Order: sequence, then structure tokens, then C-alpha cells
Amino acid sequence: MPQIRRDPFTNEEVVIVVERSKRPSHWLTKDNYKDDTYRKSNNCFFCRGNESSTPPESFRINDMDGDWIVRSFPNKFPIFSPNSRVVQEREGLFDVTNGTGTHEVIVEHYKHDKNFFNMSVEEFKYMILAYRERYTVLYNEPFTQYVSLFKNYLKEAGASINHPHSQIISLPIVSNKVMMELHNCKRFYDDRGESLHEVVIREEKKRGDRVILESDSFIVITPFASKYKYETEIIYKKDDLFQSIPKSTIGELSEVFFNLFNRYRKVLGIFPFNLILHGHPKSMEDIFYKWHFHIVPRLSYHAGFELSTGVYVNDVLPEEAAKQLVSSDI
Repeated sequence: MPQIRRDPFTNEEVVIVVERSKRPSHWLTKDNYKDDTYRKSNNCFFCRGNESSTPPESFRINDMDGDWIVRSFPNKFPIFSPNSRVVQEREGLFDVTNGTGTHEVIVEHYKHDKNFFNMSVEEFKYMILAYRERYTVLYNEPFTQYVSLFKNYLKEAGASINHPHSQIISLPIVSNKVMMELHNCKRFYDDRGESLHEVVIREEKKRGDRVILESDSFIVITPFASKYKYETEIIYKKDDLFQSIPKSTIGELSEVFFNLFNRYRKVLGIFPFNLILHGHPKSMEDIFYKWHFHIVPRLSYHAGFELSTGVYVNDVLPEEAAKQLVSSDI
């Protein structure tokens, strides 16, 4: 029997209907990306040695020989562009704000064929250090209201270049989607006197069937109302802002990423996905919200029903996805 589940953070509705997994499909299977070496390239702009092909870098982490491991630079084709000020205008019924912001690329590794499925804990640590550094810089820009950090892996998830990279953008606004999540968290805190994230963590640990792994500072779950099959969420259990986490926490988060993606590879193989960080807007740094990463596997299409209703359909129970990820050997 299908279930309609509502996300307590976003109010979005998801239909969990396992029977639809039996439909014939030509979409992704575990063997689609079985061998990741096919992605090697001698002409990649992001590879070490081709630094002159990118805009001047804004940050780098070097190895012992002085060669870069991770680097960042402005996106050649930005969604938002630097400007001296934010201008808001009204055209009759319509509001317009100029797209003032900074859009950068973070190259996660100098090797072209590295990815989340074959990176080491140390390599994840360098990547997250770069995430924190560039997040802090963009967050502190005068017109920033929110910082979006995300990764598109493989073409099906929106990547235009194969070399491992993420993107980070400072926005002059807080989007309605993010505001809805924050509004629900604040309302819950005002009503109950405790964080919605803390209650969710407590309930998930009590149930146990959607918890994949837990460390001192993080818990990884399959969300109750997962919009995507095998979707997971890494929730930071403490109250620091993302830009304030110490190196020891970065090391712990690196181990969580390494552990999770090794489990993913055992269960699903290599697959396209999006990684999304939800952090605090500049104007809402309160304790009622905890920053977290979403890992969104792109294993199926969203089509007419989702577009017409805003209701997502998922044919894998989050509890079953968690069971498989927990039981996989790493």
C-alpha cells in the first residue's frame, strides 16, 4: 500500500510506493558506471598543469613539494556575478533583484579520475578544509545573505566537466525553499523549546531503522520522507556554524564521508549524485537549526506527476535503503 509521507522540515510530500520498482526501466543500473577509469583525460582544464586555463585561483592547499592538492577559482560562467551593491526593484507586480554574488569552483583533487567512491579519508579532509575556507570567505562578503555549496557528480546529476569539483555561491537572498526549512525549525523551537533536528535525531536513534552510522558529532540517516531513492542526510549534532568547525571535526566528517560512500559503492556501484550543504543564513545563526549535508542519488527521473503536483514518488523505502547500507561490508 502506498504511503504519503510529509517532511517536517520542508512540508514537502513524498509518496513511497515500492510496487513501482517493478516497472521496466532503461535508467541507471549498478553496472552503468562500473569502471571509473574511462573518465581520464589529457585535455582537462582542471587537471594539474593546466592552471593557466582557469581564472586566477582564490585558494589552494599544497602538498609537501609545493604542488596543489585542492584549489579554487572563479567560475567562468557564473550564476551570480560580483557587483558593488544589491539593487531591488519592483516592476508592477514583479520584483527584481540583481544577481550580486560570487560563484567559485572548488577542484577537489588534482587527479582527474578521483571521486567520492575512491577518495581516502585524507583526501576528503583536504576537500572539506577547502569547503570551510571558501564558505567563510563568501559568507563574510558584505552583501551575502546565504552561501550555497553543492556538487554535481556525472552528467545525469548536472555536471558539465568530469574532473572532481564542487561549486560554491554567495547569494544576496535566502531562497524560499531554505526559508521554509528555517521557518519550520524556528516554529518548532518556539512551540517546544527544543531543536527540531535534535528531536529528529532522538527519534531516529530510538527507532534505529533509518540510521546508517553515527559518530561523536554526526549522524547519517535516510530521511523519513526521502524524495530520492537511497537519499541520505549527514546531520551535525552540535551547535557550531559550518565555518566555525575545528580541524578535529573536519577529520571526523572526512571519516563519515569515506565510510558512507564506501557503503554506497558496495550497494549501488558508482552512480550520479548531488551533494548539498544546508547552512545558516547570515541573519539566522540561532541554535534552533543544525547544518547538514544531503546526498541525493540521481537514479531515476522525476516526471509529469512530480512537476504537476510538487509531490515526489520514491519506490525504495528509506528503511530498506538504510538496511542495505548498514549491512554492506566496508
